[in-house]
Amino acid sequence: MNPCKPFDGRVLVSAGVLVLGLSGCADLSNLVVQLGSSRPSAILQVQGQRLDGTVTLSPDRTGTLSATAGYGEPRSCLGPLRFTSSTQGEVDLRCNDGTAAVLKFSLLTAVKGYAYGASHKGPVALTFGMMDDEAGAYLQAPPVAAAP
Repeated sequence: MNPCKPFDGRVLVSAGVLVLGLSGCADLSNLVVQLGSSRPSAILQVQGQRLDGTVTLSPDRTGTLSATAGYGEPRSCLGPLRFTSSTQGEVDLRCNDGTAAVLKFSLLTAVKGYAYGASHKGPVALTFGMMDDEAGAYLQAPPVAAAP
C-alpha cells in the first residue's frame, strides 16, 4: 500500500454506514414495533371496579395492558400480554392493591377482544377495542348491595 496515495472516501462512508446500521438495529427494531403497534382502548373490571386504559398489541405478538381508575381500589393495573395462538393469549395482570390474575384473551378482530380470569379477590374481565355498549356484553354487572 502506498502511504502517499490519496484515500478512497467511499470506503470510509461505507464503513460508517455499516457501523451506524449495526448499532442502530435495536433502536430501529423498537421503532418498527412501536410504529406497527395498535393501541385500542380497554375497559378492565376488577372486583366490580371499572378501570379504563389501553392495550398495546405489537407485531411481535406481545403487548401490554395499562388501566387506571379515578377512585376506589384497585386504582391501577398493568401487565404484559403474549399470544399463545393466532387469536388467543394471556395477560399477566398486577394491580396496585395486590390483586393478581392471569387473564385468557380471545380476539374478535385484529384489534378487538375480551378476556376473563380470576384473582383471589374475585372475577376479572377485560374488553379492548370496543365501545361501552358492546363491552357491556362481556363485562359483569357490579354486585348489588343487599337491602338492610
